[in-house]
Amino acid sequence: MQKIISDVVVVGGGLAGMYAALTAEQQGCKVLMVCKNKIGRSGSSVVAQTVHRVAEQNTLNQELYFNFFWQSGRFMGNPELIKTLISEGPRAVNHVMSLGVHFEKGVETLPNGGEITRYSCEPRKGKLLTTPVAEQVRKSGISMLENTMVIDVIFQAGEINGLVCLCKNKILLVFAKAVILATGGFGRIFSETSNPIGITGDGQAIAARAGARLTGLEFIQFYPYRLRWPKIFDLNPAIFDQGALFINEKKERFMRNFPKAEQENRDKLAQEMFKQREVFLDLSGMSQKDLEKHPILADLVKQGYGSHLKMQVTAHFSMGGIQINSEGETDIPGLFACGECTGGIHGANRLAGSALVECAVFGPRAGRSAATYATENATQTITPPTLNLPLLGNDNIRTLVLLLRPLMWTKAGVQRSEGDLLQCQSELIGLSEMLTHLQPSSYQHWFEAKNMLQISKSVVESALVRRETRGSHLRIDYPNENSISQQL
Repeated sequence: MQKIISDVVVVGGGLAGMYAALTAEQQGCKVLMVCKNKIGRSGSSVVAQTVHRVAEQNTLNQELYFNFFWQSGRFMGNPELIKTLISEGPRAVNHVMSLGVHFEKGVETLPNGGEITRYSCEPRKGKLLTTPVAEQVRKSGISMLENTMVIDVIFQAGEINGLVCLCKNKILLVFAKAVILATGGFGRIFSETSNPIGITGDGQAIAARAGARLTGLEFIQFYPYRLRWPKIFDLNPAIFDQGALFINEKKERFMRNFPKAEQENRDKLAQEMFKQREVFLDLSGMSQKDLEKHPILADLVKQGYGSHLKMQVTAHFSMGGIQINSEGETDIPGLFACGECTGGIHGANRLAGSALVECAVFGPRAGRSAATYATENATQTITPPTLNLPLLGNDNIRTLVLLLRPLMWTKAGVQRSEGDLLQCQSELIGLSEMLTHLQPSSYQHWFEAKNMLQISKSVVESALVRRETRGSHLRIDYPNENSISQQL
C-alpha cells in the first residue's frame, strides 16, 4: 500500500482549492493537491460564468450590500461569514488578477441603493479563470495527485491525520497534519442539474463521517436561467434588460406582476417557473442589435428555433454544507474547508456573482489557517486505518444512481411536502441497502454512490425538520415563512 506524507493536503481541483493550496505553500508548508479529475479543468469552476460582484471599500456601501445579501438569504446566513466575504471581496479580486486573470469591470446599483462592482472575464468562460490559476499551481512547489478520489479522512487521537485515497482501484494513504476540503457541491444527486459529473457531495459526506457538523442542507439553489432545448446552456440574465421574457405554454408572461419580473431572486423565479407546465424564452422584444450580443441565441433564432426555446429549472448550487468559521476551520481539529462544500454564507438563497468571490476570500483563509495548524502541530505516529471495502465484481452502479437522481428531483426538489419527503426517505433506505450488496468493477463509482446516498438522506432530513417555506426551500404544506428574529 503506497504512502505519501505532506504537511497540508487539499482535496479538490477547482478555484477554492487552488487558492487554498497556493496560500498554504506560500506559508512554507509542503502541500499536496488531490483531485478526482484534472486540477483546474474539472468541477464547477471551469464552467462558471466568471462573475465576481463586490462592494468597494466604502463603509456605507458595504453596509448596504451586507443588508441586501443577508435579506436575500432570508436571514439564514452567518453574519460573521457575510461580513468577511464583503469586507475582503475587493482585496480578493485584486489577488485573483495578480495570478494572471484578466477582468472587465462594470458598476451595478442594488435595489436598496448600494453600489457594487462587477468583474468578469469576456467571454464568460470559466477556463479563463481556472487556466491562469492552474498555471500558477503548476509553477509552484505544490505536489499533485490527479485522477485520484479521497474516500475518507484518517481520524485518530481526536484530530485529522490524513486521507484514504483511491487511484485505479488501488488504495493510497496520505498522511498530513492538516486537510482542506474543497470538493464543491452535491448537485448531481438531482436528475436535473447544471453541475458537471463528479459533483457528488464527497467532501460533505467525508466530513460528516468524521463527525464534522453540516449546516443548511435543505437550501439548494434551483437555477432558473438554463435553456434546455434545442441546446443546453445558461443564459446571461442581461437579456431581460434587453426585452427578453419568459412565457408559459399558454403564451402568458407569468412573472409580469412580480417587482423584478424575470430578474426576481432566483428562488422565487425558479419556484414560479416550476409551477408552469412548460416555460419558453421569448426573444421577440429584443432588437437585432441586442440579440447579436448573444451569439448562441442569435444563431438559434436564425435556425428557426426562436419560438421554441424551452427552459428548465435545474439544481445549481448547494448553499448548505460543512460548517466553518471565518478562518475556514471546521469543528474537527486539523480539518478545514472552503468553497461550495461549505455552508452558512448564503443562507436560504445565493446572490449572483457571490460564489466565486467566496472562493477567492475563503480559499486563501483556509490555506493560511491550515498552514498555521500544520506548523504548530507535530507529526503523530499514525496507525493505518482498517478499510471496509466492497468486493469487486461486475455490478453496474449506474443502475442505482439512475434510480436515486429522479427520486430526489421529484420528491425533494423544487417543491417539497412531508408525504413526498417521507416516501423519499423510505426509498433512500432501500437504495442504501441495495448498495451494500453490489460488487462494483470500480471502487470510485461505489463510493460516489455511497456519498450521494448519504447526502441525499441528510437533505431530506433537513427538509423535513424545516416546516416552513424559506428562500429556496419550498414546503407546499407549510407555504409561509416562520417569524424569526432578524436582529444581529
